[in-house]
Amino acid sequence: HCVTGVQTCALPISVLEAIRGKKAFNHDMRIVGKDGMHWISTSATVFYDKNNNPLRMLGATSDITKQKQLDQEKSDFLSMASHELKTPLTSMKIFIDLLKRQQTIDTEKGVYYVDRIKDQADRLGELTNDLLDVSRIETGKLKLSKDLFELNSLIEETVESLQPFTQKHKINIYHNGPR
Repeated sequence: HCVTGVQTCALPISVLEAIRGKKAFNHDMRIVGKDGMHWISTSATVFYDKNNNPLRMLGATSDITKQKQLDQEKSDFLSMASHELKTPLTSMKIFIDLLKRQQTIDTEKGVYYVDRIKDQADRLGELTNDLLDVSRIETGKLKLSKDLFELNSLIEETVESLQPFTQKHKINIYHNGPR
C-alpha cells in the first residue's frame, strides 16, 4: 500500500477523488464471499496534516446485502403490480366506452356518471403509470416529460370527483385569474 515520501501509491479513483476534493468517501461494491455475492458499503473521512497532505482515512464498512435485496424486491413488486393493474384497467375503459355509446340523449345523468367512471379509470391508469415510474426511477430508466396543463380545469375535475362523496357540504370554486 502507500509509503510516505517519494513513492506513490495505487489507490482506487474514488479514494483519490475523496482526497483531492477533501470530501467524505462513500462507495458501494459487490464482493464474492464463500457464501455467495455480497454488497458492501464503505464510508470514510480523510484526515490531513498541517500542510494539507493526507495522513489517514478513517471509516467503516458494512454489509448491505439484505438492504439491496429488499430494494430489488420492492422494485420488482412495483413493476409487476403496475403491469398487472393495467390489464383490468384497459378492459374497464373499453366496456365504459361501449356503455357510453349505447346511452341515449335522454339519459343525461347516466352519461354524466359514465363520464365520471371513465375519468376515474383514466386517473387509475395515471396512478398505475406513476407506480411504474417509481420502479423506473429506482432503476434509472425514467424519462422526464413536461406537459402544460390548465390548472383551473384540474381543480374543477378534482372537485367534480370529490363532490359526490359529501352530501353535507358543497364545494365552491372561485377563480381569481384567467379562465
